[in-house]
Order: sequence, then structure tokens, then C-alpha cells
Amino acid sequence: NPIYQTYVNKEPHIGHGKKHIGRHDCNLNTTGPGTYEMTMQLIWLIGCLAGRRPRRITIITAYFPLSRSDKKIRKTNEFPMPPILITALKAVALGKLDRIVCVDPHAEQIDGFGDTGFISHIEMTHRLLSRMIEDALKISQTICIAFPDGTARKRFKEALRAIRQECEIRIPVVTVDAEREDDLQKNIEGMTGNLSALKGAIVLAPDDETATGGTQINAAAQYIKQFGAKEVWAGVTHAVLCGSAPEKFAKSDCPITRLYVTDTIPVVNRAELKGLIDSGRLHVISWINECALVIYYAHWNDDIYDLRKSPH
Repeated sequence: NPIYQTYVNKEPHIGHGKKHIGRHDCNLNTTGPGTYEMTMQLIWLIGCLAGRRPRRITIITAYFPLSRSDKKIRKTNEFPMPPILITALKAVALGKLDRIVCVDPHAEQIDGFGDTGFISHIEMTHRLLSRMIEDALKISQTICIAFPDGTARKRFKEALRAIRQECEIRIPVVTVDAEREDDLQKNIEGMTGNLSALKGAIVLAPDDETATGGTQINAAAQYIKQFGAKEVWAGVTHAVLCGSAPEKFAKSDCPITRLYVTDTIPVVNRAELKGLIDSGRLHVISWINECALVIYYAHWNDDIYDLRKSPH
């Protein structure tokens, strides 16, 4: 593991104990979110590795940094940051950065940056949704899937289709019509789909990530109060859970009774999640097997897309 420290004058320096870097493949495993500190540490570390003359470098980032900023600009002068990050990483890598692999990027455009095939992603959508459905069916045969917006429905479309075929079940779907005002607020304007299926159902609400939790919690309350849902379970690949989100989900009166997450953003050693973990509402799905397969596929130059096709 690299060691990030500062000199007495607060300037950074990095140390790592790996001596066998020259002419070897280097797999750099990282995560997010892409704070100033984390992105700069990534840039410095790539530069240090490149200086040791590796054969090639692969970045495996469970949560692609800054991908939220690549969404369509609405009311601000915000400039998309991922292209700047990629340019910086390539520059310090001295031609040794071979590829970047990420999990469920927030913006589809991420795959298009860099050269052809430079960035590729794998999907945890099948693992996440199938686990939620499996657990729900142990309790009730009346379940319904509610997507927070059209983008989420598109993201989980293939996973849902595969699960329906594998389990030979029909699962009704509802989609929320929502408009995002800014990075913190999304307004619910309506719902489409089989709304009658919400009554008495365990409602499963999957998405790629949750930041503040406000949108998911507000929608869950509406499923219960307006449509008579029995309970609501949310599921996300990336548990950003910033600000007061952990406290919101841990409250006894929170309309979301279970929150399924993967550990693409680690859950352990995050003091702010203690209350949520202790509440028993947090269910963690490890992506360690997928990570190991990515390393294997990348080393042997196999197509990462083969990994995406398999539910594992």
C-alpha cells in the first residue's frame, strides 16, 4: 500500500514498498469519490509508478472519480472534469497507462474518453438486483420494482430481463418521472407503469448510487403513503452516503427499511456509517470476485465486456 505523507512545510510525498515494478504489470486499485485529495493522490502515485518503468499500468477504479460532473450542464457554468483528469493521468504515466476499468459509471459518456477501449466498465447491476429480488421473495411473492428515473431503468434493463428469465417470474415495474434541480435536489413530478402493483408490495428501488439519500427517501414515503406499499428497499452500487445521509437511513421512521450496497466505496472504517450498520438496515454485497476477474482479464488482454455479460 502506498503511504501518503507531508513534509513539515505541508508539501506531499509518497512512498511505497514495491520494488518489483520494472517490466511488470501494475494494477492500481482505487475508489472514490473524487475529492481534491483523492484525485491528486492518484495522479502523484501514477507518476511515481511510471518512474519505476513498469510494463504497463491498469487503473481499476470501483467508483470513477468525477463522473457526476459529466452530466448535461443545466443551470451552471460547470465544466466536465473527467476529460481533464484523464489528460493529467496520461501525462504523468509517460505512456505506461494501458487502460482504466470502472464499475457502473454515473455517466455513460465516460467510456468514450481516451483512445478506443481505453476506458471500459463492468456492471454490478445483475448482482445487486438479483440479491434484492432473492431476499424479497423469501418474505413475499408480491414485489414491485420502482426506478427513480428513466436513466436507472435503462441501466438495469438487461439485468432485469435476465433475472425474469432465470427465475421465470414476472415482476411489475414503476418508473418515477423526476427532474433534477441541482446536485442536491430532484423533484418528483409523477410516476408511470403498473402503479396498482405497488399496493401491498415489497418495493425494490435500484439505482447506481446514493449521495444525500433525499430522493430515494421521499419517493419511498410516497410509495407507502399514496400507493399502499408494504415496505421499500433501496439498492445502489455506490454508497457515497455523504452529509447526513447515514443518519437519515438509520432513523427508525425512515420509509426505507433496507439499503443494499456494494463495497465499491468501502463501508468498513467509515465512522459515519456506524449508526446505519448498527441499525441492521445496511446489506453489503462484495465486489471482490469481480475485481479479481478484472485483474485476470486485463493481464491476459481478454475482453472486459465478456465479464459484463456474466451474472457471476
